[in-house]
Amino acid sequence: MEVVLAIAGKVGEYMVAPIGRQLGYLFCYGSNLDELRKKAEKLEEAKENVQHSVDAARNNGEEIERGVLNWLGRVDEISVQVKNFQGDARHARAGCTNLYCPNLWSRHQLSRRAKKMAANIVEIQGEKNLIEKISYLPAPKWIDTAPTPAGYDAYESRAKILNEIMEALKDPNHDMIGLYGLGGVGKTTLLEDIVRKAEKDNLFDVEVMTTVTQTQEVYKIQKEIAEMLGMKLGEDSEIIRASRLHDRLKQEKNVLVMLDDLWERVDLSKIGIPFGSEHKGCKLLLISRDQEVLTNKMGAKKFFLLGVLPEEEAWVLFKQMAGLENLKENSEFLSTTTEVAKMCAGLPIALVTVGRALRNKSLSEWRDALLQLKTPTCRDISGMEEVVDSSIKLSYDYLKSEELKNTFLLCAMHMGYSLHFTDLLKYSVGLGLFSGIYTIKAARDRLNTLIGKLKAKCLLLGSDSNDRLTMHDVVRDVAISMASRLQHAFVKRYEKLYAWPEEERLRICTTISLRESDIGRLPEGIDCPSLKLFYLGNKESNSSPIPDSFFQGMRGLKVVDLTEMSFSHLPSSITLLKNLQTLCLDFCMVEDIDVIGELKNLKVLSLISSDIKQLPYALGHLTQLQLLDLHNCSKLELIPSNIISNFKKLEVLNMKNSFSGWEGEEANSKGINASLMELNNLHDLNTLIIWIRDPSVMSGDFLFNKLERYKILIGDVWNWSGKHKTSRCLKLKLNINFHIVQGVKRLLERVEHLHLDELSSVENVLYELNGEGFPSLKHLLIQNNVEIEYIVNSKNFEFIHAFPILESLVIHNLIKLEKICIGQLSVGSFGKLQEIKLKSCHKLKNVFAFSMVKSLSSSLLKIEVSECNVMQEIVILGREENCNDNIDSQNLEFHQLQSLTLQNLPSLISFHSDEKTPHMKNETDWHMTLFLRRYDVTLYLSFSIIRYYYVIFFQYIHEYTQCWVGSHVMDVCLLVVHNLVTSRRM
Repeated sequence: MEVVLAIAGKVGEYMVAPIGRQLGYLFCYGSNLDELRKKAEKLEEAKENVQHSVDAARNNGEEIERGVLNWLGRVDEISVQVKNFQGDARHARAGCTNLYCPNLWSRHQLSRRAKKMAANIVEIQGEKNLIEKISYLPAPKWIDTAPTPAGYDAYESRAKILNEIMEALKDPNHDMIGLYGLGGVGKTTLLEDIVRKAEKDNLFDVEVMTTVTQTQEVYKIQKEIAEMLGMKLGEDSEIIRASRLHDRLKQEKNVLVMLDDLWERVDLSKIGIPFGSEHKGCKLLLISRDQEVLTNKMGAKKFFLLGVLPEEEAWVLFKQMAGLENLKENSEFLSTTTEVAKMCAGLPIALVTVGRALRNKSLSEWRDALLQLKTPTCRDISGMEEVVDSSIKLSYDYLKSEELKNTFLLCAMHMGYSLHFTDLLKYSVGLGLFSGIYTIKAARDRLNTLIGKLKAKCLLLGSDSNDRLTMHDVVRDVAISMASRLQHAFVKRYEKLYAWPEEERLRICTTISLRESDIGRLPEGIDCPSLKLFYLGNKESNSSPIPDSFFQGMRGLKVVDLTEMSFSHLPSSITLLKNLQTLCLDFCMVEDIDVIGELKNLKVLSLISSDIKQLPYALGHLTQLQLLDLHNCSKLELIPSNIISNFKKLEVLNMKNSFSGWEGEEANSKGINASLMELNNLHDLNTLIIWIRDPSVMSGDFLFNKLERYKILIGDVWNWSGKHKTSRCLKLKLNINFHIVQGVKRLLERVEHLHLDELSSVENVLYELNGEGFPSLKHLLIQNNVEIEYIVNSKNFEFIHAFPILESLVIHNLIKLEKICIGQLSVGSFGKLQEIKLKSCHKLKNVFAFSMVKSLSSSLLKIEVSECNVMQEIVILGREENCNDNIDSQNLEFHQLQSLTLQNLPSLISFHSDEKTPHMKNETDWHMTLFLRRYDVTLYLSFSIIRYYYVIFFQYIHEYTQCWVGSHVMDVCLLVVHNLVTSRRM
């Protein structure tokens, strides 16, 4: 009976509570709804507070934490539920009135739901307290410099085709892929993005790219591919170059070859590109304006069309270029600006040029621009001519000065696949293009300024070389069309000339440019009294000579450029050109140039790569000459004395890879070569490029007073190669006493790139060669010297800044070199040094003193030490005279170091040591910490070091590589060391 009563009690207990809760829903209906309302209001207030913080963070460019966004989403969701619940029609039947009793079922269900929703709100409200921060500042994004400023990833249409091409490149079934589209649509830009993505994904071992163009210059194509592979091609036959390139490409397991700007079929075997069964790891990406070139002529099975930007993306790009990001929807500008953007028809080059041209312009100027864009021209360029022509014309019209406009048109008329800056300079000087400019120096500065402006407006493009200029195809074609209309120019590029213009057009023609055009036989003469510039570039099929009377009707000519022509003598009628300022005979085979001496007003004479063997005496009459370019005249052996000294106004003399047979001051007028002393008479000379093979000819009072740009080689060991681009370069080998050559000392005052070979009577490089510390020097190479003991010895010398902007230091075979630096260095000495290479310095025991390390530790990228027999440590931490004693070896840091090479150093004991303490005996003496934040370190150590210091090296690698390389790299290092040591059975 007791058991029964106990069970009944428990049953009652479990039944009473639920029944009471269910009855509570009926009796507390009103209070539950009221509680829900209050909690919902508090939650809404909390949401508003968080939303204000979110809005403020977004206005500051910050990203919102994902947890915050999720919480706001839950708040919105519960708020909608509460709102729908409060509007439920059943509430009308659930309440008590005098007319009828409530619907108990609805009252129960609604009250119960209100209670649960209130509990959910309490839970959500509590989650707010767990939010620690609202937002974060995202990492800065890399800004691309492509014509679409934000990069193709920002445009869905471009990102889509980019991803499709990347998938095709990964597909082993596709070995040739094509991309085609309108000129100016952005094919090359997309190609650059493909290269970046392929590199990021490690898709290929190497990527190479070249521009083919209409001419398909095989040597240029081969050379560009070779340079990207790190190899050099000589002047061998085309077949041999192709074979070498073929073999080099086959060395790469996976290689991507990109051929841009295809106009016709390219013979891959002729270039040297292994493809198909020859090299299954080689993939081709071909770029053209013509689909048939890719499919029918090259055989591409997979190809993509790159179209114009969709309207939405075009509007985004246009707003960015025109500065309309904050344009209001109700602005009176809106309708006009959107119409202008639509007239650009989604072509990126048009959007960019028009947008920038109208940036910050008034409404009336925008309306005028729209009117101009709606007025078609007669230009016909592959279906987009009217829009593109009018777009570029509009950008041209907004150029601020006539100089800028004329420079733009001049670039376009003489642009092949690129244009040398020096060629443009020669034309500009000859035409007198710049008002108030009378010197080469001033013309160079003005031209640099104008080119910078044209690049900023996207009318001129940069290139890999600072010496070359490029222009977008569409821009160039439109500019040539404008030059034809505005300046009556007659321009033919890479095409056959069927007929010369009519007589009336020739009479008003100001420019004739025939670049590698097949012109057939030249007429005896043409009547062009207004002609200022005549350019004739030979094509192999055109071998007709220039008639003697050819220039009779062109007496107003100021510039004549005959490139790659072959003739025994210049046409006699050229002597009639009394106003001629610039004459270019580059790459010409010409035997007799005596008639040039009659062109008394000539300012620029260019004979680049011509085959002349001597300069005629008659050239001495060119007293107005300002620029003489004999670059690569390798056959030039004789320059008679007293000719150069007549060029009183000469500013630029370029003899790179040319004449080097200078005579000493004893030279006379008996037909022997020119003397260097003649250069002393050229008081305006500011640019000089020469090679003086015999330093003894400099023993006189040889001066370089006004040189601002130079590349001078002195001695018989040099060549013209060099990877560094600087304005002032000196390569010096003197077998005479350095101190008697005053002219060289003047060159050292501002030199930027210095190579030193055997120097007589020099022991202390810094103080004996430049007492100011070489303030302009960026690159220094010193080699093969038996006297130099120190690069910097500041003992007993005045305290100066040593090499404050030096970027690279290379020292090779200095037999007596004991220290790079001895004595105290000032703050900032060696402060920009990025690379140091030492080789075969057999008295050098260490590389860096601590005072030097303090200056360069934050900039050094590369250390390379090899074949130094007595090298014991890289850094020495001992006491240096006049040096601060507070040395903390625990904090020696090379923050930016990327490469460390130690090779064939049989006496190396440690990376660093203290002169006051014994050399390292165990691994605990390795205190040096190298912080390598982005790159791995490569250690090339001689076997003797590994053999005798195996434990030390092993422990050093094990202890420190965990901090600055990945674990897989550490394992590889340990395995290599272990295998090397155990294989020799120490």
